[in-house]
Formats: sequence, structure tokens, C-alpha cells
Amino acid sequence: MNTIPAMRLEAQLLLPPRERTPAEALRRMGAVQAQDYPMARLALALRSGEGGGAVEKAFRAGEILRTHVLRPTWHFVAAADIRWMLALSAPRIMGQTRSRDRKLGLDEKTFDKTGLILEAALKNGTHLTKEELARRLEEAGIATDNYRLAHILMRAELEALICSGIPRGKKQTWALLAERAPDAQRYDAKTAAVLLARRYFASRGPATAGDFSWWSGLPGGTARKAADALQEAGDFTARETGGLTLFFPKGLEVRRLPANLVHLLPAFDEYIISYRDRSAVLPEASYSRAVSSNGIFHPVILRAGRAAGTWKRAAGKISLAFFDKNPPPALRRAVEKAASALP
Repeated sequence: MNTIPAMRLEAQLLLPPRERTPAEALRRMGAVQAQDYPMARLALALRSGEGGGAVEKAFRAGEILRTHVLRPTWHFVAAADIRWMLALSAPRIMGQTRSRDRKLGLDEKTFDKTGLILEAALKNGTHLTKEELARRLEEAGIATDNYRLAHILMRAELEALICSGIPRGKKQTWALLAERAPDAQRYDAKTAAVLLARRYFASRGPATAGDFSWWSGLPGGTARKAADALQEAGDFTARETGGLTLFFPKGLEVRRLPANLVHLLPAFDEYIISYRDRSAVLPEASYSRAVSSNGIFHPVILRAGRAAGTWKRAAGKISLAFFDKNPPPALRRAVEKAASALP
């Protein structure tokens, strides 16, 4: 389907009303990858009607939280969604990390103890940095070296005990999830899987069940059942093309994109990373320039929905690297204008 870039651009970056708040934009997306905090903040700002300052404000207020979920890696998740999303992801992730946990000497008895220590340290609205939490654990006789601290904190996140707190300068903190998101919703596993699929295909379609499985971390069979449930509900369409079944919401329009419609996407942006097969928007010949061999997704220049280069910011200056050695002057001007408008 040669309209895939235009339809995905419509769903991800053009369709949402510009008056959307950051938290509303995030709920529509389901989750946004966020191991690079400033870049994730930009990704969410691009999908809402407010700038990066509004995203930061929502994060500090606890409307947006940051935790390990889905594949897993760091993600922004709306406070209202964090419990059901964790419940859907946690059992599988814990199973995947169990072998490494054992090698680090972290068994269930140890996790029970560390959970109690973290809960006591963070009660009554206390927000602590990684270093402060490490000190509390060390004082209680729990070693935190050799990646043990990262595993201890992630386990507490997966158990819905802790989540992101209010940043302290450039340092992230942790807080008790029960205090940070007291009204978070809960659903059974089947309902949660279908809801996650709805968020995914509404904001990222056209995409396959395999793409959804990659993004969500759900087993292939579970992902396909959830996608089929959306079609059966009547508000999503499935179309066969090139031997693949693509799901997308009914009414998703294919607008004719201006040749030099430009977007500067942050690193790890959902427009690139949300799919197992990225060839529709990222040319194979240029893939290694946008995605490193160790899985680092660089900031990308989009031209009419397809990757046309990369960009980076250093010392307050933005540099551009086009895939085409001689990009059209009109494209260069459009990209330079977009770069000057970046927050």
C-alpha cells in the first residue's frame, strides 16, 4: 500500500486536534518510548496542542508518568492507564528477567524485602533519586552494585509499587505509585489487550498485528486476537496487501501531502520505532544512518511522511544530514525553518 506513509502521518501527527493536552495526546497514543527524556518530551509536544513546557508541567503534576512497561523499556504512560498497562506487561517481563535476576542474587525473598524498604522510604509523598534509594537499600544490607539497583527498581515498578516522581533539577526521582496515581484504572487481561490494540491502531495504523506485537511485547497470538476484536467491533478496517493484513481505523483519510511537508522527529520517535517493518517510511538503503547497529534511533527528518535525513543538536545548534547529497533547495529551506522552530 503506497499510501502507508501518508496514512501513518495522518494518524500520528496530523489527525489529533491541536487543542489536545499532553496527557490527552499520550492517552491516545497509549504509551511513548522515553528512555531519552528530553526527546520523549519533544515527541509528546509534537502530538499535542501545547509545547514542551506543558509536557514538563504535566509530568511534574503526575498526569504523565515514566516507567518500564511493554517491551520493556522506559515509556511515558498516562497516570490513568499505568495500572492496567503494567498488569498486562509485568508477568511476561518478570519471566524474561528471572534468569538474570538469579545471576545477580535477586530472588523473590530479596524482592519482598527491597519492596518494603522502598515503600518505607517513599511514604507520605516522599520523592527520592536513584542515589538516595541506593543509600536506603545499602543501609538495610542490600547490595546495589553490578546492575542490582536497576533490577530492584524495575521490579518495584512492575509490581506497581513505584513510578516516576517530580524531577529534582536534571535528576529523575521515584515515588509511590499509589500516591502518584490513586485513580488509575484496572481491567482484566483480555479487556486491557483490546484497549491497548485500540490505542495502537488508532494512532499508528495502518499496521499489522505483528507490528502491534513488536510494539506492545504481547505474544503474536494475543496481539492478533486483539486486532481481530477491533475489526469485529466495526470501527476498524482490515485490508490485505502484499500478503499482509493491515489494520486501521475507519474514516482515516489519505490526504495528498505537499512534497516539502517537513517534520523533525526526536530520537526513538514512535513514528519510526512503533513497527517491526519500517521500510514504508525508512528506506532500506538509509536504515543504518537512522538506526545504529546497537539499536539507537537517531532524530529523523521527515519529508512528506518518509525519512529524508537525520538531525542533531549540540551546544544549542542544530546540524542536518540529508540522505540525498544534493537535497532540493526548497526542502532544505523547509527543514531549516522547522529546525529554527524546535523548542
